Amino acid sequence: MRTRQNGPGRILALVVALAAVAGCGATTTAPPTSPPPVGPFPTAPGATPTSGLPRSFDICALVPLADVEKILEPALAGQEDSQPPVERKSVTGGCSYDFRGDPWVAALIDPADFASEDDARASYRGQRDEILSQRTGHDLSGLGEEAFVSDEGYNAGIRLRSGTLVLMVVVRVDDADFDFRTDLATKLAKLALERLD
Repeated sequence: MRTRQNGPGRILALVVALAAVAGCGATTTAPPTSPPPVGPFPTAPGATPTSGLPRSFDICALVPLADVEKILEPALAGQEDSQPPVERKSVTGGCSYDFRGDPWVAALIDPADFASEDDARASYRGQRDEILSQRTGHDLSGLGEEAFVSDEGYNAGIRLRSGTLVLMVVVRVDDADFDFRTDLATKLAKLALERLD
């Protein structure tokens, strides 16, 4: 049985989700979106991402829409009023995947490569401390060298570190429980990490 959140909470959740998938050049026709938010990776003093991942790096190519759709199939199986899925590439190397319908299903994969493991560790731990001080979540094992998941309303957000890479994977499924969203986000994070190595 589905329960719907109404009022300001639902609007806030919708705004947060839109911000997560907005601001990229679409590979399929999509309505204009707002500019991307400032990078999701807070850094410790002196810890800055490198000038970018190698030019050949393209998370949308490494983890194409069809692969994401297979992972998200349990959430998409009962979707009604669905629209064609949209894949958007961001200027930072990330990629968002949007499956509009009821329930709304979306995903975001956003990597950041740092100059050193110490810089990556400092960024990851800064994110972990800040996010888990404000939201429910816990550490995860089996993803990179360190990882955690946080409950972000309709979203499950995973951040992980592997060497100099810090990866954010967010999965949104309206009206689904946190464990279900976390399971899908974990599978997507494993796939992304495998393709990035």
